[in-house]
Amino acid sequence: MNNVVTINANVDTSKIDEAITKADRLRNLIKEAKSLADDLASTEINLKLDV
Repeated sequence: MNNVVTINANVDTSKIDEAITKADRLRNLIKEAKSLADDLASTEINLKLDV
């Protein structure tokens, strides 16, 4: 005997796609923030104060 069961399922993945897009955007923003923090950390600031 060969029992075959076929199941068709319609799945709405729009929320998952939206979450993936937001996660990718967040990843890019974090990479940019790290780059900016590294730039800022390596910036030399000289102050001259006259009193």
